[in-house]
Amino acid sequence: LLDYTYTIIDSDAVSNLQLHAFLDEYGDFECINTSTSPSDGLNDILKFSPDIVFINLNNDYSSIFLMVMEIHQYVNQLPILIGIAATKDYAYDAIKNGFFDY
Repeated sequence: LLDYTYTIIDSDAVSNLQLHAFLDEYGDFECINTSTSPSDGLNDILKFSPDIVFINLNNDYSSIFLMVMEIHQYVNQLPILIGIAATKDYAYDAIKNGFFDY
């Protein structure tokens, strides 16, 4: 059984830890790295090719979607992008930008 590898892009340490704990309970997920900014996140994605990328959309909203557009330029097989946010404000933009879920 292969684990899904993932990275988290989240400038909020608390939600970062909560997500880690949540995914650890499932046991099928292996965290490769976490980053606090979209530019670091992009580097992680190119370097580690994770299966799934969890992205907190509450902060730095515009640069996140810019990063997603950049991923398309470098990678043929996009990771599954899952947006995390406190509100549904960015749901439409996330789905439009190729996010798998929100």
